[in-house]
Amino acid sequence: MVLNPTPNPIGQVQPVSIIQELIIRLRNQWDVEVPPVNTPWWKFWAQRCSIHLATLFLLNCLDDLIIGIDKELIIGADKKATVLDAINNLYDYTIKEILPIWARPIAGPIKTYIIYTLMSNTIDFMVAKYHSAVWLKST
Repeated sequence: MVLNPTPNPIGQVQPVSIIQELIIRLRNQWDVEVPPVNTPWWKFWAQRCSIHLATLFLLNCLDDLIIGIDKELIIGADKKATVLDAINNLYDYTIKEILPIWARPIAGPIKTYIIYTLMSNTIDFMVAKYHSAVWLKST
């Protein structure tokens, strides 16, 4: 295994209808799986769900988005940018209510790291695995 010190390049976000439809479906899925909590304003520590659940949800969304855009006729870097933009949209939708109060002052750098480092490298990893069909090989 060769480690790449930087993620693969990111292109330009493309307007792809299947991605927009997926975002709407995934937002609805989030609302069904994790319904909003109606708490008083003074219970600032009350969260809608755990960070773990939101992270798992976003990783599953990433998988759905990669598979959804794979057959689109746009170049790889633009596909990646489009998926990252969709994950950014879903991140804002899911995380805004569950980020702990102590993390809110540094929410911007946390989001930047998660989207453009962690998720970007995860896309590179998943795409490499999908294209080499490693998932299908028996051990």
